[in-house]
Amino acid sequence: MAVTYEWSFLEEEITNLNATKEDESKKKGKKKESKPLKINEVFDILPVSGVLMPGQTENVEFTYYSGNGLTYNGIAVCSCQGGPDYEIPIVGSSSHVEFDLSTTEIDFGEVAYNE
Repeated sequence: MAVTYEWSFLEEEITNLNATKEDESKKKGKKKESKPLKINEVFDILPVSGVLMPGQTENVEFTYYSGNGLTYNGIAVCSCQGGPDYEIPIVGSSSHVEFDLSTTEIDFGEVAYNE
């Protein structure tokens, strides 16, 4: 029997679990409040819906659109027509990226003359 499925998110909003943005803004002397983001602004699921025939399998891709040093979590739900809902916990995390660039010197290391 063919199964029709559709992915959705359980929570309407997710919040920042790390205080990274607040810590950065305190260092700069500014107080910046981070507002909650909608879960579909942070995560994406592809394909979002489809039909599976008996014995058929399909890979599903979960994408996390990272922020700088942020961690988000939520629950993705796969609803099968005429069947149960499957809840999948999802977590996305990114590292804090920091770098300095010298305005007087740039070292490219060893580079061949023709590159």
